[in-house]
Amino acid sequence: MKKALIVTIFKVPNFGSVLQAYATQSIIEHLGYDCHVLNYDHNKSEWAKKYGVKRVSIKYKIGRLLGLKASHRKANLLDSFINKHFHLTRQYNCLSEIEQGEGDNYDVYIAGSDQIWNTKYTHCDPAFLLDFANAMKRRISIASSFACKNLDEKYVDHFQKQLSQFYAVSVREALGMDILINIGIEKAHLVLDPTLLLDARQWNVLRKKKDKPEKYILLYMWCYAFEPRPYIYEVLKYYKEQLQCKIIALEGFDKHDVYMKALDIEDATESSIPYFLDYFADASLVVTSSFHGTAFAVNYGVPLLSIVPNSSDDRQSSLLGQLGLDQCRLIVNERIDTAIPFYDKNAEQKKLQSLRDDSLNWIENVLK
Repeated sequence: MKKALIVTIFKVPNFGSVLQAYATQSIIEHLGYDCHVLNYDHNKSEWAKKYGVKRVSIKYKIGRLLGLKASHRKANLLDSFINKHFHLTRQYNCLSEIEQGEGDNYDVYIAGSDQIWNTKYTHCDPAFLLDFANAMKRRISIASSFACKNLDEKYVDHFQKQLSQFYAVSVREALGMDILINIGIEKAHLVLDPTLLLDARQWNVLRKKKDKPEKYILLYMWCYAFEPRPYIYEVLKYYKEQLQCKIIALEGFDKHDVYMKALDIEDATESSIPYFLDYFADASLVVTSSFHGTAFAVNYGVPLLSIVPNSSDDRQSSLLGQLGLDQCRLIVNERIDTAIPFYDKNAEQKKLQSLRDDSLNWIENVLK
């Protein structure tokens, strides 16, 4: 049996990052590979230390150990899922150790998915460009994301050198394709994020499948890439009045936030992955500032309002455009009634399946 190693981001306490890695592993295994995930946390690496990324504090470690906050308990639940479902290598913190331990052990090395090439956060970490892999081994990328319009000039030469040695390159956003063309990588392919390569039926294997609850709007909010507040609260208020239902926050809850108090938003951030999937599948409406929040909403075909920045980050917009769902996008501070969250689910699912088939066919072909 051939062996594959996936190099991606999955150590951050983020449902999307964990689930994209799980999906990639599942897809590669389905294609007949003995698949492992590199046990590497960029934020704790020697490379991150070089660029001034702060180490995890003792206070946070104690909080995680004792589960003092909902965020700590959520992170522990994600770790439990990883330990149960991922096939991990031993833990690594620097490139030389990875090269020595894993550089020649696999038939194919896979970079992606998620924002591994977002140099704002990864600083061109060579692990995510597979620098450690034996030059004679096949290297590919699956749905890697730059999350920007232009690659920082100081990193262009290294990206160009490393990616030119890849057997095949794919990204998940249109702007990523433009970046690759601009640095001379012209035979790249646009594919779906791995979370969308598993359909709802396949994700449902992990669900609790609890009784369908009363109507609710699901809030899934991240604020690290751009600031959706307070605009996103105006959107929630507008649709709470329209739908006459409660709001549940699966990500982004803050008990001290005056807007959240005024909207009487319920906290569900301390959820396991089975409940994460339940919340998306049963939502009457998803309001999100997140790429993976958008991805899981469209995968389950539920009404959606995807809040996007007025900037060069096209992660959500690119996906919605491919599915013909531009109507579900709201640029921050845009008039709320310009968007239409409701759509023809059958037509959307048909487009999604076509894109899924194209992406899976591409992956299968480059792994032959």
